[in-house]
Amino acid sequence: LDARVVACARRFASKPTRTQASARAAQDKASVKAVKRAVPLAPYRGGPLHLRPYQIDGVAWLAFNYLQKRSSILADEMGLGKTLTTLALLRTLVIAAGSCQNDDLGLLKIRKACVVCPASLVAQWPNEDAKFFGRVSSNVVWIPCLEKAGGSADGTVETAKAALERWRALDGRRSCAVLSISYEAFARHCESLIDADPQLDLLIMDEGHRLRGGAKAKTASLLRDCRASKRLLLTGTPAMNNLEEFHSLVDVVCPGALGDAASFRRDVMRPITQGALRGASSAQKKAKEEATQQLRSAVSAFYL
Repeated sequence: LDARVVACARRFASKPTRTQASARAAQDKASVKAVKRAVPLAPYRGGPLHLRPYQIDGVAWLAFNYLQKRSSILADEMGLGKTLTTLALLRTLVIAAGSCQNDDLGLLKIRKACVVCPASLVAQWPNEDAKFFGRVSSNVVWIPCLEKAGGSADGTVETAKAALERWRALDGRRSCAVLSISYEAFARHCESLIDADPQLDLLIMDEGHRLRGGAKAKTASLLRDCRASKRLLLTGTPAMNNLEEFHSLVDVVCPGALGDAASFRRDVMRPITQGALRGASSAQKKAKEEATQQLRSAVSAFYL
């Protein structure tokens, strides 16, 4: 791994919840554009790609969690570059695994990944990767699963089923095969084609806030039960504004991390809600602080 990534990962081992970007935005009460102007770009891995320091920290934290076989939620504000951070993570894991010998750092090669996103972003993911890393790559192969034939990123005519079968046929041991697919197509093909692939190492959910509430219950259930060894959920909206919805998101990424819904409402939501009311007693306010600290401790390892 890049020396800076290793250094950041070690720092995050003791403080995994610290995020420079969100802290700056909260302290300065400035727009995302102001934050980006204030933070200079930094070269990453000596190539043409430049990341901001908080993005390098994000890659380090995500890589650390991957090494720990732990799923993650990246909840930076909209516009702070979560897509680029995720693409850099994929490249870091692929390149690092290829350069490691004798299973250094316990890093297993990432064989296949699946990016589930809104239909309008299915082609954007491989295009963004090509923008920063080039269209032709020997270690990462993108397969966009588009709803209509003839609209693939490279101009070829390919149906969604054909794209899925091509992704399934690729050997992830030679290069990382990344499938980009819409939430609707994932729900249709998950059980028959995606979940059955034993090489699926990372499941990425973009615009993860779409999974909140009951409207996406079936899709959320399929994502939660998918056999992918690790998951990464990306969201740019405040995830903790509604604790019940936050519990549903966490349950997709790290099933059981916050307990069942009933116990979460009783032990966390109720004390926090009652302690925040005007006229709350000292005991209720104390219970609120304890429940808040309990929640922070529970999610600190996987929520950034």
